[in-house]
Amino acid sequence: MFKVDTKEKFVIIRLPEGVFTVNVSAAFTTFVTNQLNQSVKNIIADFTDVSSVEEQSLPELSTLHQLVYKNNASFVLCNINDSVKKIFDDHDLSDVLNITPTESEAWDIVQMEEIEREIFGEEDI
Repeated sequence: MFKVDTKEKFVIIRLPEGVFTVNVSAAFTTFVTNQLNQSVKNIIADFTDVSSVEEQSLPELSTLHQLVYKNNASFVLCNINDSVKKIFDDHDLSDVLNITPTESEAWDIVQMEEIEREIFGEEDI
């Protein structure tokens, strides 16, 4: 279902084409939750091929974001198209989630947060 590219400090999850449904959200949550038990815990979710989201799937993204950060890892969404971004904005998720326009910027955020965790120890950032 997902295309996964594991790098040294993070995993890029490319979401399937089409609508981010409740079922896709549940599978995504399971994948990310399992990833938190791996050596590489930081997650970048690439929304390039997602054309729309079901509103019922949105609370799961916020919960997942919190879970990842509680596990001292990063969670960044990237390449979100304008119609999906509008849905996030309408549900006040743009201020809660880490969202970047490009994958490269997502990499930068993960690396910056990794450095912050190293400097400040296991404290939340």
